[in-house]
Amino acid sequence: MHSLALLQQHFIQALQSGDVTAITDTIVEQGDLTPDFRINLYRTAYFLRFKETLETDHEILGYFLGDTLFDQMAEDYVRAQPSKHTSLRYYGDALPEFLQTTPPFNQHPIIAELATFERLLLSAFDAPNAETANLEHLTQTPISLWPNLKFRFHPSVQQLSSQWNAVEVWQAIKQKQTPPIATETRQHWIIWRNQQRLTEFSSLNTLQLNMFYRFLAGANYAEVCEQLAEEIDADNVSEMSIQCIIDWLNKGIISKIVY
Repeated sequence: MHSLALLQQHFIQALQSGDVTAITDTIVEQGDLTPDFRINLYRTAYFLRFKETLETDHEILGYFLGDTLFDQMAEDYVRAQPSKHTSLRYYGDALPEFLQTTPPFNQHPIIAELATFERLLLSAFDAPNAETANLEHLTQTPISLWPNLKFRFHPSVQQLSSQWNAVEVWQAIKQKQTPPIATETRQHWIIWRNQQRLTEFSSLNTLQLNMFYRFLAGANYAEVCEQLAEEIDADNVSEMSIQCIIDWLNKGIISKIVY
């Protein structure tokens, strides 16, 4: 007699590996349906459900790969990555790493970057809610307090530094246009969910990226400006930094201004 826990263990092993020897004797025939046939029905449904999850989460990646390669990717991933979470939302989290290390997909690094970008869009979309600061909050702050200002980013904010033009490829496919040829190019992006609960993304130059990470690490405005002065003409630091902060406030990616 099998305990429930052992029976469940054998059942999931049969679904994942196809080896039904440990569970066959616990499955009864039903009409013309043999035990092997009945367990294979569950096994097929198991794989199809995970494939459907990947298709939903990675629609643009699917278009980029085409049906044949996407089906191969999904089958290989489901075999290599058994579900370890009760929610399907997180099932594809390991997909970018899988694509980086698994042939033939790792021969084209832009594939993993497309998957990474889509995972970050998902993370931005379902991040926790939070209030956002606006330009009025900044202008009402006394100038004497500005050196100590710190900026907290909205929980939905994600950052991607890519080695390929994956975002442009994604955008072209999304707009039903012919995507550009995969090109190696260093780019930085910020991704967030706006007040209408839609995900957005915008490019960052190197200075903006450095500002972002310095504020993220807890630096105040004076410290950020001091570091910027080592990278650009000191006369331009104030204008550049304020314009960047105003842009972030208008986009709704700053949650709180503190001092």
